[in-house]
Amino acid sequence: MLSRHGESREIGTVVVMATIIALLYLAGVIALMNDARDMASYEMIEAVVAPGDTLWSLAVDHAPERDPREVVHDIRTANGGIDPGALRPGDVVLVPSTEQ
Repeated sequence: MLSRHGESREIGTVVVMATIIALLYLAGVIALMNDARDMASYEMIEAVVAPGDTLWSLAVDHAPERDPREVVHDIRTANGGIDPGALRPGDVVLVPSTEQ
């Protein structure tokens, strides 16, 4: 049987854990919102994967003035975390384009 002191400690632990979980969730939501806002500033177009294409080459081809690492991240985010090793010729992927 727990004393009142023991019950207080358990309740305090639960409150701290719940606060940590809520903060982690909020951080994830903010990160997703930032990704969406960053991608919203670029037009997303459908690109057909050609033989030899990689996420990197698609990034360089469609947004040459941007950092390819950021564009690859945007491509993966827009396509549900697409596996770069799973690209096949004929696949259609969304890519940010800065070409007018």
